[in-house]
Amino acid sequence: MRKDRMIRIENGKKSYDGRVIWENLNLTFSESGIYCLMGPSGQGKTTLLRCLAGLETLDGGTIHGLSDARISMVFQEDRLIPELTAAANLKLVGVKEPLPWLREILPEECLAQPVSTFSGGMKRRAAVARAMAVPSAILLMDEPFTGLDERTRDEVISYILRYRGDRMLLLTTHEPEDVEKLGAECVRMDKLSSGNASKRENPQKNEEN
Repeated sequence: MRKDRMIRIENGKKSYDGRVIWENLNLTFSESGIYCLMGPSGQGKTTLLRCLAGLETLDGGTIHGLSDARISMVFQEDRLIPELTAAANLKLVGVKEPLPWLREILPEECLAQPVSTFSGGMKRRAAVARAMAVPSAILLMDEPFTGLDERTRDEVISYILRYRGDRMLLLTTHEPEDVEKLGAECVRMDKLSSGNASKRENPQKNEEN
């Protein structure tokens, strides 16, 4: 049996223009776990994902366990090339057979069309499919369900769970229902404070304020 990789953030600190976003941040993630970052805007959820992805660096502290981990990501923006089809967008990141990934999450009639013709929700699904299709050890998703109605949201959650395998999944969301449907552990960024920056909560207790 494979021993899980542990991703650890020790005494993490991040600030912008003199404003501390978080400090003394101590969190541990199991590579095969599912985690939802929650909290109001401005609490550093996206920043934490970007630091884990290597797109930003901590101002202080250390991240352990990422040295040889391949990461795929759904950004807050869809980051699709509009004049290309969804399949062509997936091929750009090395997905050799993109259509099977896309057919389960997008209508068949849209697959021959450039993504510039897609609705916001369809673009979001294409971005999710791209992240899922790339071989990786860790999946980072920044509000992946933006623009999706409840039925489509449920379909995308099922899709993610079906193809996640044993990859670590860490995503941001504002909806406590997402935590429950994903079977995730909730990390409340608004309750991570100096000296107590490893607060976790049961999803049933989330979003009461």
